[in-house]
Amino acid sequence: MYCHLRKIKILVLLVINVTIFLSIFPVQANDPWTPCKLFDPGNGQCLRDLLQNILITGTTEVHGMQRNSLDPYKAKKARIAADSPIMKLNMDFMKVTVTGLSQSKIVDVVANNEDKFDLSMKVSRVHVNGIYAMEGRVLVLNLSGKGEFDVDFANVDVHLTLTTKLVRRDNKPYFEVQRVKSKLKHLGDLNAKFGNLFADNQALTDSANTVFNQNWRELIEVMRPVIEESMNSAIVIQANKILGKFPASQMFSDID
Repeated sequence: MYCHLRKIKILVLLVINVTIFLSIFPVQANDPWTPCKLFDPGNGQCLRDLLQNILITGTTEVHGMQRNSLDPYKAKKARIAADSPIMKLNMDFMKVTVTGLSQSKIVDVVANNEDKFDLSMKVSRVHVNGIYAMEGRVLVLNLSGKGEFDVDFANVDVHLTLTTKLVRRDNKPYFEVQRVKSKLKHLGDLNAKFGNLFADNQALTDSANTVFNQNWRELIEVMRPVIEESMNSAIVIQANKILGKFPASQMFSDID
């Protein structure tokens, strides 16, 4: 009887220990921190898992290296200028905060050498807010305002081409992003709110925001090149901050 109870006790302790172990170190079909093979034509799934973890999801600390979350992403200032038949506008943005980027999903990666990575990404929702200064014309509206703004983007599809090179620091290889070419492939919805577009005339400000939100597709097409160029600059900076913390040999087993 005693022997039987002792066996049950050992079995229970074993189950508890295994459960604790799995909760701390969950078993995954594709461990995102298992190095991929860069020169393997069949590396797509491994690359998606790896780059999703490094560039998007990440953790507070991986392999002893600290990295920051994408949310919130902050920019001190940005400028957009557009000149077309339906819009002639100069906009300055200050104290910009972007949230939602950490929910991005990398859906496809193509890379067969260390010089170029092609990524397709989806973002379900992005919120941008800050301070703006605007001068110009949109459709039939002459605008001159300064104040707070909020913009929500939904169901965004983006394609990125990263041109990279390998550099060595402390005798270790690191990826350095030289340039980025982005393409805004799809935008499902946009809702914008700019405050103080017409000084203290709230009725005109509300009307202008209504015009923006009713015609956003046409406005986005006009502003697409400027938006993509702004994305290119921001992604180069952010990608190098992240990739600069992870030796290329840690990501790819065929790089040393």
